[in-house]
Amino acid sequence: MRLTLTISVLIVLLISSVLNAENQQSPKLDRQLSTEGFITISWDDLDYSSPLEIQLAMDPSFNQLVRRIKLLNQNSVHLSGFSDGLYYVRLIEDNARIIGEVSTFTVKHRQFTDAIKLFVLGALLFVFLLATLYRYSAKA
Repeated sequence: MRLTLTISVLIVLLISSVLNAENQQSPKLDRQLSTEGFITISWDDLDYSSPLEIQLAMDPSFNQLVRRIKLLNQNSVHLSGFSDGLYYVRLIEDNARIIGEVSTFTVKHRQFTDAIKLFVLGALLFVFLLATLYRYSAKA
């Protein structure tokens, strides 16, 4: 009888741990490629009263941490100021237990020549607007 009860308890604990592992939320990213250097990281509401920590690293083993951010009662965060590269993100409980899977995103800024092209286009449109305003205001 005791052996059956012990086995039943172990089976229930095993099933609940498997179900909890499946329900853990990985950080969700608003995009996989950022060309502007900012990203939004979100996760489903978790039932944790202790603070969570987001860790961002340049390597999958998280030896080169870029940022560590402690959060309480939040389910998203907006981050900016990233240089080009591949970043790894994970969500950690207060007791250092990893929640869900590691997510990744890449930052690849636009080329400087693209910025110059957009600047020149904007300058041309501005000059055209000024010329149009001057032409029609002179007739009035």
